[in-house]
Amino acid sequence: MHESCRECQRLNPDVDMTATADDFYASGSMLPLPATGGSCDSDERRTPSPPAESDADGMPPLFKCYNDKRRLCKRDCNLDSCLPKTTLYSSAGDLSAAPADIPGSPNYDDASDPARRERLRRRVTVFKVGGTFLGDDDACANALLELMRAKLEKPLSYIVRMRDLGRAR
Repeated sequence: MHESCRECQRLNPDVDMTATADDFYASGSMLPLPATGGSCDSDERRTPSPPAESDADGMPPLFKCYNDKRRLCKRDCNLDSCLPKTTLYSSAGDLSAAPADIPGSPNYDDASDPARRERLRRRVTVFKVGGTFLGDDDACANALLELMRAKLEKPLSYIVRMRDLGRAR
């Protein structure tokens, strides 16, 4: 998988990528590129992205990167993305060009279950990476509070029921 991600980075120099174990993270522009393709970065030290095997003209760099990563991992390692674990987050970006199979995309489509489709089309406000909540400040604070409540509920209820029987020395 490392070699596939390295090739993906070479194809998408304008997208920041990192990976931990089997998880992959990418951050980049969600603005569509001009139909001629190329780099959306004005930094002349970077070389323009070579064309991918698929037609990606006009696709925002972040989503082109995601498609390239999926294609390369399938080709090289026979690995597919675990779509239920995939999350699309943007604090204020336009997600209208997001792929339709990623939860958090306004285009998410699940014809088998309309209620699930509507739930997974909602904007993602918080997600967890390595035990840390990321996303909107208020949503992260609420998620951490709920986690702490859940972890402390049982031990605190036991402490509340404890009685001093005069045996402590």
